[in-house]
Amino acid sequence: MEFLNKNILIISTEAWGNNHITKHHYAKELAKLGNQVYFLNPASQKFKVANVLDNLTVIDYKPKFRGLNRMPSLLRNTLNKIELKSIYKLAGITKLDLVWSFDPFRFQNLKLFKAQKAIYYPADVHQIALEPQTADTADVVVSITPSILDRLAVNTPKKLIHHALGSSFAAATELFPLQEKQNKPIQCGYVGNLNSKYLDTAAMQQIIADNPAVEFHIMGPYKANDNNLGKGASNAELITFLEQQKHVKLYGSVAPTDLAKLIHQFDMFLLCYNADKFRQEVSNSHKFMEYLSTGKVTVANHMIAFESYQELLEMTDTQAELPYRFKSTLKELSKHNSLSLQQKRRTFSLSNTYTNQVKKIETFLA
Repeated sequence: MEFLNKNILIISTEAWGNNHITKHHYAKELAKLGNQVYFLNPASQKFKVANVLDNLTVIDYKPKFRGLNRMPSLLRNTLNKIELKSIYKLAGITKLDLVWSFDPFRFQNLKLFKAQKAIYYPADVHQIALEPQTADTADVVVSITPSILDRLAVNTPKKLIHHALGSSFAAATELFPLQEKQNKPIQCGYVGNLNSKYLDTAAMQQIIADNPAVEFHIMGPYKANDNNLGKGASNAELITFLEQQKHVKLYGSVAPTDLAKLIHQFDMFLLCYNADKFRQEVSNSHKFMEYLSTGKVTVANHMIAFESYQELLEMTDTQAELPYRFKSTLKELSKHNSLSLQQKRRTFSLSNTYTNQVKKIETFLA
């Protein structure tokens, strides 16, 4: 199937908002290609549609039924058909060419949409017994790590595809040529939700406390009203600590178009998830592809997806190593940011743009 002039419904686990991750970026890319894209937010108390971009409509709906996942499949399918009928009517959908689900927690039977094709894309590790049904009723399962695909014991064809680089970040590489010049003091960037339950808050505090000569620039939501990516944890102690540090700047949520340019000013980056405790859940990171586009080195927790690409980053095996790896990388920053290594990182990121990933999925779906 060629993704051109199609009606596409994306089912997302995260609502549309200021912060964009995989689901939002694929929606924007598909809309940019001329498809009519409908982005279905998680269930809420609202019942409305909004055109947020050309060819991109966001749907909010208040569910008619509760507890569907505890019901027998026949009854669940019947009630889901009724739910879908009201959603279609609200959004003015008469037919769908493609349903693309990131969400195994609702509408697990993708055949109910009567679309020409169906994709299931688990971008995260989900804990729900009904997930295999979502995978089984899709035409293809796509994910970012082998470990996620291996969890799904279904006959549906599976495709491994790396996280992608957004168009704003790809465009920014044209504006910022690679260079070895360093800031004084050294500036380290971090992008991400500071209330993520996967964050290693102790390691982050230690790294920042141990390196007072480094400026830390932290971009991402940390207030309740600034986050469309779910409630997550409440890392209040970490946030209070960050607010008190003179060498830390907290930006809050930053629009992707602004972030794409902002990150090029930094000398290095940090990934600080707890891979000891959540090895599968943090096996890949969307923000890392954005870091790579700058060419600069990233000190990172372990990521299964990059075990074969360790020349691209400074990755630890255990969390205990992370503060020490940060210091050792800092001491030899010029070596880690040589033009040859910067070029390898940028080339890798540009080979995995959303445009390229969409083409790969098109081919596989065909």
